[in-house]
Amino acid sequence: MPLLAIRRLRKRWLSPVGQEHSPSSSTAQQVAKRRVFTRPPTVTSMATGRFPRTATCFSRPRTTLKPPAALSAFGTHGTLIGEWESSSGGVGPHDIKLLPNGKTLAIANGGIETHPETGRAKLNLPAMRPALSYLGLEGRLEESIVSEQSLRKNSIRHLAVAKDGTVAFAMQWQGDLIEHPPLLGMHRKGSPAQLLATTGRENERMAGYAGSVAFSHGMDRIAATSPRGGVAQVFDVRTRGLIDQAEIEDVCGVAASAESFLLTSGLGYIVSDALTRRQIKRKNSIFWDNHLVAV
Repeated sequence: MPLLAIRRLRKRWLSPVGQEHSPSSSTAQQVAKRRVFTRPPTVTSMATGRFPRTATCFSRPRTTLKPPAALSAFGTHGTLIGEWESSSGGVGPHDIKLLPNGKTLAIANGGIETHPETGRAKLNLPAMRPALSYLGLEGRLEESIVSEQSLRKNSIRHLAVAKDGTVAFAMQWQGDLIEHPPLLGMHRKGSPAQLLATTGRENERMAGYAGSVAFSHGMDRIAATSPRGGVAQVFDVRTRGLIDQAEIEDVCGVAASAESFLLTSGLGYIVSDALTRRQIKRKNSIFWDNHLVAV
């Protein structure tokens, strides 16, 4: 299963981290290697996109100066094949995933307002309200859940989707760092959201920052990573309890592997099994960035 590491650069938002590609590299890897897109002036930020397994397009949300947000789809050769505007169901859309029904998009709205004139400054923290929203492909809002008041500074940033439509969402705390709220949750359309249970100490290890999230191939486990905390945590989907955690400096990329989860770090480490820490490798010429995507 080929994997693609996504790196975000200033004014460049789709670029490979490593330059070592095998002859069997997928089209998506080749596109990422040669295509770099610049940000339009009306767009305040670019967020995380996705590669649908059954389609030949790459889609990503964009935060514009005024609602609605913009959605763009790119073909396998990097050409823009579609662009439309629709409310994302919240402020600051950051990640987007297609549900297994092929008709609904899940969108992580981080709740953070920014502006080009102030760069990455967060302008609305006292009033921010993250939301996980579901949109039909025609742009109709189907459902939206917002964080409860005590967790309204827990910015919803990254998503993973199970085969049954369950959405895992990873959060980044924008409040006082002496507080250690849970940073991982699950949701299914029509049901209440559920936070995955950890102790205060386990939450503290994440340093208020969940960088990536993934389901296992069996869909019975969820992994979340924290490069700031240098830790990856694995949870049981049924009990919502913590199973294990691995200490890996600057770890962030995570994707399902044959054993459990494959992890990558910004220092070049690759861990093929998050539960046993097996096959820890270091590629001196490659420094992996935040996200690892199966293509």
